[in-house]
Amino acid sequence: MYGLEAITEARGWQMAALGVTIVFASLIILSILISQLHNFLEVWEKRKTLFQDGDASTVPTAPQTATADSTLLPHPAVCPDDINAVAAIWAPLIDQLEEPFTLAELYKSAAANQFPHPHLTINRLREAGILVPADNGRFAWKQA
Repeated sequence: MYGLEAITEARGWQMAALGVTIVFASLIILSILISQLHNFLEVWEKRKTLFQDGDASTVPTAPQTATADSTLLPHPAVCPDDINAVAAIWAPLIDQLEEPFTLAELYKSAAANQFPHPHLTINRLREAGILVPADNGRFAWKQA
């Protein structure tokens, strides 16, 4: 027995229909999940305020790293797209470090001054050639 007769005898048509049904049902479920993903992400962003126990001690607070004798360096609310403008914002931070400095020192200083996204900004400064390798894992500041 060969061909369509063998498929019919082995219940191949029912298996094919079941397979198509499973695939389409899975695609429908996936499309529903993707269409509702924005709702899940909104809940995820608000999770700290939605699921509080009412105890203020359980709410994490931002670390205060500035001491009484030091002040935080100013940083704009929105980081500019121009890398030279970003370098101008980071220049006072670099002035506090002894050249050549390590990226860890720069990151710690940026975190202490609450600069947003220090990893990304340091990476952009390196790609632009503003932070250049000096020697032994240290870097120098070459702002134009």
